[in-house]
Amino acid sequence: MNMFSNILRLLLANGYKAAKCRHGSAWYHSPFRQENQPSFKVHINRNVWFDFGTGEGGNIVSFFMKLYQVDRPRAERNTQTDQLSPE
Repeated sequence: MNMFSNILRLLLANGYKAAKCRHGSAWYHSPFRQENQPSFKVHINRNVWFDFGTGEGGNIVSFFMKLYQVDRPRAERNTQTDQLSPE
């Protein structure tokens, strides 16, 4: 499994650490805004995310798109390889 195919690894690679883990989920402070309480949940086995602060969620591709501000084709390429592509 490459780094970009797993939400937890991608968060860790960008300096985000889980605030708590329980019942198969990891909770983080949102990587998309400042907050005091962790509201960003990753379901570990399903590799999906949900941000309770914004109501947004999805899979690794949608997370990659939002985190890096890239389009779907680039996100799909990057989540299938182990390197960021220039375009």
